[in-house]
Amino acid sequence: MNPGGLTIAVRDARQPVFGNYEWGFTDLETNPHEQALLLSYDYKANLRSVEAKFGSDAAMRVEEAAAVTRGWTDENYKRWRYTA
Repeated sequence: MNPGGLTIAVRDARQPVFGNYEWGFTDLETNPHEQALLLSYDYKANLRSVEAKFGSDAAMRVEEAAAVTRGWTDENYKRWRYTA
């Protein structure tokens, strides 16, 4: 379902959000089929790439999305009594 606005993809709660996982970013206005993602296993490197290509506003949104994802994951850890 597309809620008609910005969305973030969130990983399964059994996998740490800030681990050795690939971070991806795409601008759906210029890349609607997500064929040219900015990808990196390093969160900060991905953030710098987003800022360089799309500006500081986009980088700020990435940081906000990462914080929301962390909060969502932490809440689900508690809900499902998962311990890492």
